[in-house]
Amino acid sequence: MIRKAGINDLELLIKLRFDFLHSLNERIGAEKRRLLTDGLTAYFRAYLHSADLVALLFEKENTIAGTAFLIISHKPPHPLFVNGKTGTIQNVLVYPPFRRQGIATQLINHLLREAKAVNISLVDLYATPEGGILYRKLGFNPPLYENLRAIIE
Repeated sequence: MIRKAGINDLELLIKLRFDFLHSLNERIGAEKRRLLTDGLTAYFRAYLHSADLVALLFEKENTIAGTAFLIISHKPPHPLFVNGKTGTIQNVLVYPPFRRQGIATQLINHLLREAKAVNISLVDLYATPEGGILYRKLGFNPPLYENLRAIIE
């Protein structure tokens, strides 16, 4: 069953975010974990009830099997998103015992329906090599432009 997360799921969402980061082999020390926990708490409190975040939970056998987030952004209009609204899918996580059962596909398709319902015409995501195979099957294509980033600290 897929459901939208609410404020009562705050601790669970934070755990899921850390589990996702761990799945990417992110090394997070105690101080950074504290800072991230504070930041995630503030983020979810601010955005869970807004129209700019959809956090989905997939429950199976009375346990959380997976999750995925859609973050809605407002940007200057562009030919690919003339109303200026875009979406980014993040934090797609399916726990190992539940993989290869179509859960990620269901979560992504649900988020794409949510995006369409609010007139988002461009949705992007960052994919691991394993995830890229699934995302291409769901209609995601390589970016038109090279994605570069600078980390400012």
